[in-house]
Amino acid sequence: MGCLPSAPVSVAFTAAQPSIEFGNNSYRIRWVDIVGARHYQLEEDPNGSSVFSRISGDILPGEQQYDGTVDPVDKPNAHYRLNTCYVVGCIPSSVVIAKGFRPADLNLAFANDKTFAFTWVDSIHVDYYQLLENPDGLSGFIQVGEDIAAGIEAYDHIVPLYARTNAQYILNSCNALGCLSSATISVADTMVNSISYMKASNTGAYDKFGKSMALSDDGSLLVVGASGEASSASEINGDTSDNNAPNAGAVYVFVRQSEGWVEQAYIKASNSEAGDEFGIAVALNGAGDLLAVGAGGEDSSAQGVNGDTSNNSASNAGATYLFQRSGDVWSEYAYIKASNSEAGDNFGNQVSLSNDGTTLAVSAYSEGSAAVGINGDASSNRAIKSGAVYIFQRSGHTWAEQAYIKASNTDRRDQFGGAMNLSANGLYLVVGAKYERSSAKGINGDGMDNTASYSGAAYVFSRDGEEWTEQGYLKASNNYSSLRFGYSVAINATGDLIAVGARDENSAAIGIDGDQQNSSASNSGAVYLFSREGNIWRQAHYIKSSNTEGQDNFGESVALSNDGQWLAVSAGGEKSSALGVNGDQTDNGNGGKVGAVYIFHRSVSSWQQTAYLKPPNSSRDYDFFGMDINLSGDGQALAVGAHAEGSASTTINGDPNNYAAEYSGAVYMY
Repeated sequence: MGCLPSAPVSVAFTAAQPSIEFGNNSYRIRWVDIVGARHYQLEEDPNGSSVFSRISGDILPGEQQYDGTVDPVDKPNAHYRLNTCYVVGCIPSSVVIAKGFRPADLNLAFANDKTFAFTWVDSIHVDYYQLLENPDGLSGFIQVGEDIAAGIEAYDHIVPLYARTNAQYILNSCNALGCLSSATISVADTMVNSISYMKASNTGAYDKFGKSMALSDDGSLLVVGASGEASSASEINGDTSDNNAPNAGAVYVFVRQSEGWVEQAYIKASNSEAGDEFGIAVALNGAGDLLAVGAGGEDSSAQGVNGDTSNNSASNAGATYLFQRSGDVWSEYAYIKASNSEAGDNFGNQVSLSNDGTTLAVSAYSEGSAAVGINGDASSNRAIKSGAVYIFQRSGHTWAEQAYIKASNTDRRDQFGGAMNLSANGLYLVVGAKYERSSAKGINGDGMDNTASYSGAAYVFSRDGEEWTEQGYLKASNNYSSLRFGYSVAINATGDLIAVGARDENSAAIGIDGDQQNSSASNSGAVYLFSREGNIWRQAHYIKSSNTEGQDNFGESVALSNDGQWLAVSAGGEKSSALGVNGDQTDNGNGGKVGAVYIFHRSVSSWQQTAYLKPPNSSRDYDFFGMDINLSGDGQALAVGAHAEGSASTTINGDPNNYAAEYSGAVYMY
């Protein structure tokens, strides 16, 4: 018996339907094989005019994709179709239109709290995005953060405004094939909307909020002193509503959260009283969990650590308070007085903490002993207002005075300690004495010649174990009377770079290392940088502003980042009416002492001015913008105080134009 033939097999001639993905000047067309197809062919209509031509050879079953290149600018509307070919012929697919493979357009707006707010509209065929930043316009582009998933369409970038004045940004639109780049956005704006404007929650006239400031190393925690605040509250988060204790002083702690800055704590002394000026000085350790607060007008006659606070028999002796933070909760930790505490010493007018919080330096610029050097006889008051600095060391939870420091040429009214800064490693101390009178120039000259009244000096001390020694006696290279060299001082973390301000220096030089001898710009001000190699100090640079003018008082306050790469300098008398970052320096239409801050950055050994900072709102004369400034340790945040600013706002980023609370004060964050 034979075999019967099978029924004929019917073959359905259908076309494979392609999909298309786009990458960086490339595309990939994919499809699923059709049973019975012998091969495939790809055709392109480059202009969308229904005229197709082949762009591939025969593509065999199993490959199921084609990779090509295309310029999205030249072919924004290209059409593609896939021919599925059998023995008897080819069947074309539906047309695939190549719309939407352009990169997403990047937009930039300037938002509160140092935020660059980037937005875009998703492009099709994009799986994720990358934001790229060239921070100074020269260093090249690097990615900011992680890849950003499609659908989010926004990214908030928190930046130090003064370090982004020439920044450039690109948005990459990416899929499996690669990335397409947007057009480059360059920052050309004064960024006034990104500058944070900080006020106290209980703003009052003459509070002087911003008289002192301190930032944690990462810039996420800010402490502001208001030495004129008048409530009779004491300790932490008390009643702010009464003003029965004028100039008692207060300190405010702010923390930066995802929604911006919020006030975390309102701190008063445990023995708060009128006239104490609690908050005249503040300092933080690197982590921001230990706070030192100076109260130069505190009156108790106690001596040493944690003595009796109730005896007010030593008017303006001064005190320093230590507070510690656990989580979000602050508590008073220690009450510190000088070992020779006396009326009128103003102990606590300057305070400084090491990064680890184990070393505290406190100055008393009105202390009057005639002692010289380290741990001398503090009992003689034959050198009124000569000044002193005290070092305290923590062992476990116990604080004790380690050293009593005087100048090597102690003299009446020098005000040694009027400015003071401890290095973050706790091993070096720089002290300014703005009224010191010697005519010496440079390093370690003759400090006994008092023929240059109020020329000023700075002193460098180093520690070996528990022993402190004077390492350098610094004078200006162009020293003369009334220079007030040492009016401000700053030191980097490792103690090998020092900035010294001389707010009344007179040269008309501009920029870095100009002519020091041209004295045609009276009280324009200058800053001197000193560097150390081993134990040897030398003057490294002489710095002036980019718009030097008489009475600007450049050098009124100085600040250095931990690595010594960033320098901030204020000029309290600067007169331009510019706003924000890098406004018009030449416009002196206001004509008054508005103030400005200048940012300098070091690349290798070269310093350059990178930013010129003004408040974001029109400032009035004598707001004292920049009277105190503070850089975070990482150099990525700057706080600028204006303790005479007069708005009555009680909220962060509130209305700055309500001038109903004169001398209430404000702080600006850049």
